[in-house]
Amino acid sequence: MFASSLGVGTSLLAASGVSGFAQVAHSGEAAGPDRLADELHAAIATFPVDDTHCHALTDHDAQTTPENFLERIALSAMPAASYFPPGVLSQWRTGGTDVRARLDRQYGIEKLLAEIRFHIRESIFVKYLTKDLAQFLGCAPRLETVIAARNERCRDYPRYIADLFADVKLANAMVDTGFAEGMDAKGFQAFAQAIQPCRMRALARVETIQTP
Repeated sequence: MFASSLGVGTSLLAASGVSGFAQVAHSGEAAGPDRLADELHAAIATFPVDDTHCHALTDHDAQTTPENFLERIALSAMPAASYFPPGVLSQWRTGGTDVRARLDRQYGIEKLLAEIRFHIRESIFVKYLTKDLAQFLGCAPRLETVIAARNERCRDYPRYIADLFADVKLANAMVDTGFAEGMDAKGFQAFAQAIQPCRMRALARVETIQTP
């Protein structure tokens, strides 16, 4: 019942050779929820994982800051440029002091980005991610410390990505090639090479052939 409530039937566990969990689940032993959860976690942690929709990574984020890291996470589904008229954010990011000040007065760019960073930093997702990455990187679970340790590892960015994928036993990555951030065929090939033994499965968006 406990396994089924998590969407994982005991038949799946038994089929995977995890007979111990099934025996405990069906025996008359007074095994509490914590023990069952621990055994379920230990069993699932050995399974290979498929990511059924992801995007290839460029090396644009090999070195980052806590602020840029938070913006990247928060705005992955809704790019920051969508909050402003076309071209404004790009001008603000690349402009000189006077240009940035003028655009900031007109559009409140820094205030909005600061609000976005604040809210995403306080989210359960980022707090959990910080703790998880700290364990992976062997550092204190503070965002600034994690980013510093990450940047050090990212001196060899492809190796860092491969290590992350191996740590979660990612076996297949179904990559949406319609979101490329300027990556060409060579870039996708380099990404596929970098993440081995995880296999990249390239997926094409139908609109890329629908739209002339």
